[in-house]
Amino acid sequence: MRHHKKHDKAMTFDVELDEVEVESLITDFKDFGGKYLSKTRKERLALMKSLREAFKNTAAKMLLNWGRVFPPLASSWAEVMKHVQVDKSCDQECAVDCLDFRAGCETMYFNPTCLSKCHCKFAISSLDSDVIRGKIDKVTKDVENVNRFFKGIGAEDMKIIKPSYETYMHKAKGLHEEFGQLVKEHAGKILGCDSECLADCLDRPELISFWEVPICLKKCMCGTKKGLIRIDRDVHPASIYLSDVEDE
Repeated sequence: MRHHKKHDKAMTFDVELDEVEVESLITDFKDFGGKYLSKTRKERLALMKSLREAFKNTAAKMLLNWGRVFPPLASSWAEVMKHVQVDKSCDQECAVDCLDFRAGCETMYFNPTCLSKCHCKFAISSLDSDVIRGKIDKVTKDVENVNRFFKGIGAEDMKIIKPSYETYMHKAKGLHEEFGQLVKEHAGKILGCDSECLADCLDRPELISFWEVPICLKKCMCGTKKGLIRIDRDVHPASIYLSDVEDE
């Protein structure tokens, strides 16, 4: 089957493809998809179960430790933020025009000269620098405590997930290698890819994901050599539009 597409007088695309090979590709890929789901069903269900258990563990530990972990951070943060306010003499309508994100967080993103003209002053600016530093240090310490708490839960969750994840990946690895062979077989025939490049790209020590396959196809000049899909083009930089499609 041959399709001839006209895009303008300076651009044409001639595409020839072998319908038998294309149908074979579709059938093989469809069959592989069903095989993948079937072969990994047990492992995928076990992994999903462990993920649910890990989520349950995280939710439970958060609730069981809420009062110990989170209120100190909320309190220290509130102690800082309560000073982020202006006095009653501030002309806030005037101060709206003083907002300037280039001013930085030190002046709460307001132009200080403009703010002064509006009789506005943030309460935090009246505090001694050592006092401010102490408040910020307390926030930092409480944040670190929260991070340690979640790091501990993360370690527990990994112990729950790791066995089923490794089992799933072991099963999937063989199927991914089979998929790589399938891609090499069909891509070499239909797209005329550089076979050595495709082999190097797909045959890696680490597991290649399905989503990386198009990267390999692009890297290995698929479609630029003569395969069972052949593309001849006369490219012009003018704008492209489809005027008609003819079957010959």
